[in-house]
Amino acid sequence: MSPHQISFDLEYSISPADITAGDSERVFILSTDPDSLIKVGRSETGTFDGNINTMQFKDHPIDTGVRYYFNYSLDINGTEELHSYKYTGNGSVPPANGIYFNEIQGLVHENIGVQIFPFSLTSVSTITQLLNSSVSATAYTLTVGMGCIDNNGDVLGEVTNTAAVIANANGSANVTSAAGWAAFLALQATAVGNYFWISSSVDISADSMGLKIVTGVYNSPLQYTTYSLWDCVSPSVALRAQFTGCEMWNPTGARFLFQNLTPEGSLAGSVLGARLPSYSQNKIPGTMSGVAALVSSQKHHKLLHNKLAEGACYVYTPEKVQDYFFAPPGGQHTRPFGLMYIKPAQLFEAGCNLLISVTFSYELITTDVSATMFPSASSEILMHSLLYALSKENGWSENPKHLQHAANMVKRVMTSDEMKYALKSLVSAGIKVAPMVISALM
Repeated sequence: MSPHQISFDLEYSISPADITAGDSERVFILSTDPDSLIKVGRSETGTFDGNINTMQFKDHPIDTGVRYYFNYSLDINGTEELHSYKYTGNGSVPPANGIYFNEIQGLVHENIGVQIFPFSLTSVSTITQLLNSSVSATAYTLTVGMGCIDNNGDVLGEVTNTAAVIANANGSANVTSAAGWAAFLALQATAVGNYFWISSSVDISADSMGLKIVTGVYNSPLQYTTYSLWDCVSPSVALRAQFTGCEMWNPTGARFLFQNLTPEGSLAGSVLGARLPSYSQNKIPGTMSGVAALVSSQKHHKLLHNKLAEGACYVYTPEKVQDYFFAPPGGQHTRPFGLMYIKPAQLFEAGCNLLISVTFSYELITTDVSATMFPSASSEILMHSLLYALSKENGWSENPKHLQHAANMVKRVMTSDEMKYALKSLVSAGIKVAPMVISALM
């Protein structure tokens, strides 16, 4: 067993210009994955490239009158960080029997529902939706549509257009030439997500459907900058080589302390923080308002005070014993993590300056002779009791109180019923086993 504990500081600033322009909100994902220890998310403005993005049907038939929604077509930023909403029927409801297709590792999965993309349009010249059909023996009408929702999930409006398609031909229709396009574009000022769909007046088999947006400007979903342990520690070549070359590893602790270094007269703004369960990173909404709603709705393991002036501190606590199991490096991250949302306010053109102090601990099982080795924990009962007691503790606190908060956590864990039972069991077991051990050594 080779334990490691690494500490470093990371400075992060939000400029006065960003705050004045309304671009002050940030999202922090605080993980125990050394390859992506901290992720900082923000929404940006971008321009569509005019390329045709297609969703392959893989010989799925298109039934008459059914809306087919597709979510593979708008991977704006080309990364896995694009998150979407699954529409569940709040407020105004899109027409029933909609189907959307989702492509995962080259395979198409059919799902019932409406997929909402977390972006809003600023301006756009042309949005053309395409249907490539392999069998359409008769002429048909192609209908395309686009809708948008607000941050409550309510549909603000839809716009549709139709086009006549001759037999045995591919179809296309331009949604921006619909009569209600100008009014729909105006709704984008309060929209946080959009969805696209396509339908046919006859049953046909199709190869793919696609979307082409020309000369369009959009406000993007959250896009993340990743800070790995190796980015933040210098030099990190030997440290990273030890990690990637080990057989197994596990994280044993992490602390992320956010100190607000903004001048005293300009300290303002809000902060929300919560611990989210393992496997839930793909459930993080793609908009700032969605993240704020998700964090503030959590019932446990959350930051109680929400003043950005006080900063924040997140200490990793497990949710289950399996969070301390060893695993090969580079695998899927399966542990709970911290999610923090901040919104600085503008006072005296000072911006917002944060100092992030991180301490990260992990253990390696390795054949590397340069690694310092220690024996593993000797009592499984004690470890299980300790982890269970820790899992109930709230790892979030305000910066000025984080030392006292940590001390109280340790006190509560060590005096918990779980630890009392474990220690009592160990003492009892020791009294019974000691004579056997002595006789074996004599």
